[in-house]
Amino acid sequence: MKLGKLVPDDSAPVFLRCMRETRGLTRADLAKRAGISEQTVRRVESAKRPLWSLAVMAAWADALGIGRVLLVSMLLRDYESGQGGWS
Repeated sequence: MKLGKLVPDDSAPVFLRCMRETRGLTRADLAKRAGISEQTVRRVESAKRPLWSLAVMAAWADALGIGRVLLVSMLLRDYESGQGGWS
């Protein structure tokens, strides 16, 4: 089964940025909530760095109030297709 059928069509970086903006959060707000650097947020959202750490994935999902499984599914799909900074 292809993961792309189970998750939104956007790449994970695009989805994460949209979710952050929809919640009215700045990159600094998200970084503080997730306990990560603002630079990490910027680099992941711009697909310059893949989101590969399970701890960071969990913190990011929790900070945005989205399911961890959804985020991991999107990241796996991006990995399989070479999107989201995985190329």
